[in-house]
Amino acid sequence: MNSTLTHLAMVFGGLSLLAIGGGSSLLPEMQSVCVANGWTTPEQFSETYSLGQVAPGPPMTMVVLLGYHAAGWMGALVVLLAFFTPACALTWGAARLWDRFADSPWRQALEDGLAPISIGLLLSGVFAVGQAAIKDSLTVTLALVALVLALWKNPSPALLVLGSGLIAFLGSLLGT
Repeated sequence: MNSTLTHLAMVFGGLSLLAIGGGSSLLPEMQSVCVANGWTTPEQFSETYSLGQVAPGPPMTMVVLLGYHAAGWMGALVVLLAFFTPACALTWGAARLWDRFADSPWRQALEDGLAPISIGLLLSGVFAVGQAAIKDSLTVTLALVALVLALWKNPSPALLVLGSGLIAFLGSLLGT
């Protein structure tokens, strides 16, 4: 158990420092590591991600559930601290420097360079979660409808997840 906790701390501590553009940019790597170590299945990872989207607070608190899957309550605590502490410390330090160099031309160049990287990482996260979640014609339809609604009306992501979950549940009861 102790080696699992150490492994969780190393994995999630390292991932926290790679979260360029937000925690969602880490989803493909996080899913890969969690599945490879037997902490979750691809389906469990997708479900955990969905729960993180509808739960109050930041969506990446889903990592606590991943830690729980791997090693119970101690795993949840280790992952919580390992994932959020390094990123918070780095962000605090970077924010102090960022303000100091507000008028520097390299600051704007850095922002311009990181924007497309962030978008690419977020799209890879969508792809990773979509591969596990989209399995049949119903889930394809739900994904497309959610995409259209998100682009057209900009509803709360929580409403999209809850509505899709309800429709999928009703579909499973009806045998579709």
